[in-house]
Amino acid sequence: MVSQFKIGEYRAISLWGARGTRQLLRLKHPGMGVDDRTYDMAYTEEGAERVRAMGFNCVYLMCSWGFPPETEEMDWEVFRRAVRLYHEAGIQVVGGVQVSSCMAQGPYREKDWYALDPWGRRIPCYRECYYTCWNSPDWLEDVKKRICVVIEAKADGVFFGEPWMGGVPLDVGRGLLGVAGCHDARCRAAYAEETGGLALPAGIHPRGRRVQAYLQWRASLIARRLQEWASYAQELNPAIVITVEGCEPDCRNPFVQVGHELAEPADTYEPRLLACDLPRAESAGYLVQNAAALDGALSGPDGAAALSHVGPRQADTGTFWSGHHFQVAMAEACALEVPPVIDGNGFVYRRSLTLLIHKQYKRQQEAIGQMNAWLEQHAGWLNNRTNASPLAVLYPQEALRTDWNAVAPVFWGACQTIIAHGLPFRVVGQGSWDDVTTLVVPPGQVSWLDQRLERFVEQGGRVIALQRARTGMSGRPLWTGYRPPRPSWLHWPLVRRISNRLGAKIWRLRHAGRLIRFWANRLRRPDRAPVNKLFALPPDELQRELLEAVETGSFPRVTGGVLFSLWREPDGVEQWHLVNYQDKAVRATLHAPEFVSGWVYAPGEEEAVKVFGNDVIVTVDAYKVLRLRHQMGSQE
Repeated sequence: MVSQFKIGEYRAISLWGARGTRQLLRLKHPGMGVDDRTYDMAYTEEGAERVRAMGFNCVYLMCSWGFPPETEEMDWEVFRRAVRLYHEAGIQVVGGVQVSSCMAQGPYREKDWYALDPWGRRIPCYRECYYTCWNSPDWLEDVKKRICVVIEAKADGVFFGEPWMGGVPLDVGRGLLGVAGCHDARCRAAYAEETGGLALPAGIHPRGRRVQAYLQWRASLIARRLQEWASYAQELNPAIVITVEGCEPDCRNPFVQVGHELAEPADTYEPRLLACDLPRAESAGYLVQNAAALDGALSGPDGAAALSHVGPRQADTGTFWSGHHFQVAMAEACALEVPPVIDGNGFVYRRSLTLLIHKQYKRQQEAIGQMNAWLEQHAGWLNNRTNASPLAVLYPQEALRTDWNAVAPVFWGACQTIIAHGLPFRVVGQGSWDDVTTLVVPPGQVSWLDQRLERFVEQGGRVIALQRARTGMSGRPLWTGYRPPRPSWLHWPLVRRISNRLGAKIWRLRHAGRLIRFWANRLRRPDRAPVNKLFALPPDELQRELLEAVETGSFPRVTGGVLFSLWREPDGVEQWHLVNYQDKAVRATLHAPEFVSGWVYAPGEEEAVKVFGNDVIVTVDAYKVLRLRHQMGSQE
């Protein structure tokens, strides 16, 4: 795979097209049009040329959506031809395989490999499509056959789509209801064998020990199956590169929902595509950003790779995203040393589903091409840096598993505050804390944390604790009066059994009923999807309390409302990355603790600009990077 996922050298886009995608979309979004021509074009020479013109050197194409082979064989032939055409254009291809579900059509209609809920019912994804059981030998072999199709087509990589087993709970009343995983006889027997006879829990309240044991077993099973499929692919072609679809970074408790976590060990999953939203500042006090999640994904002990799969989240909305939004999304990922992968799907033009390569999006294509060219030009020093931010927020992964509702809003609130006020942003976990001098610690139980904090304080570090006292903290805990909203009465212990079953029924009606799905699409307002509450900025008094405790005057900082990440090159040059979430250019003032000099780089500007001083003023459109020394120097 090109350059092992280095920024500027790995430039990728995903385009789910061809006949199989069109069929799936008509099942998933009844009542909406489908732009057949553009979906088919993605797998042709014309599509390859549009991808090449945007500066991409890698494309993700779906090979198998889980239709029966008798139906899907023609799609496989189209995929084989597309691989050849893209290779002729100098673009590598990753073939996607759906591993969590299949279409209950034709010979697949009566298969016994479908996941079941605790009440013996199949669990739908949408009409005619159902989740599968990952303990079914027949399903495991069926996935291998589709992996073989991708490799025989001479693709450069394999992508595992939606890699979770069985049901995904609904987010209802600030909690999760419905079915997590599969409860058929195979899974019940496997769980009992591995746990000494325990039964699968029907409910999913994550704070119970019994449920936690089950969730841990499910996560380990998912990791094991993905490793088996990856090993099979690499047996067929040792050079093949595996990528895996990860959880949505801001979804509600991904460990409970899909059995994944942001900070996965590097030996558990191959590089993961995290489904990121297009970042932006909303007028109602919301800052939609992926920085907290992307940095959290890199905070593990061994630096698992992550890719920012960024694009429109809602395929049934009509929002017209500008080229600026895509440049900001790519800049945000680069500022955190995460390669962006543009999600070219989920576009709607005149109430018809289409792709980014549609001619209507020429300006967006040009903006993305400009950013790709800039990243390629400066890839050398963009990939030669280590994080040097003195301020960090701890990612409390263990606590989020069991107490998401209480911990996640506090973690995101601290990150939102730091980003909004232009302090150097960084998230840490069990990985490196090098150069960190001040650590903000959210609430929640984290088993390894106390000993790490003791060493951190002994080395001169400061600990700022939120809501809960911590080892070595300075002063009292902050935000003690802040209590995030609690789950509704649907999650009270006495009604959970009934409401959980109700959640499963709602899921079946919503995803399996054509008429209900049709009117849900028709009645949806054609504007942006509702913004996740985690992106709300905390109240002003909480922001002030945290900023006063951080002692902002001791850090380099930026005024102007931009993301600020700070890095250091091996020779001591500092990189100050500035990302503007606003729709218009902003005037930002950089306050350095001492006199600095250096050069400013930005997409769309052919030459770097010389700057120096204690306070440096720059105008940031989407992205600017300053390479600075703390003394007078010359351009590198």
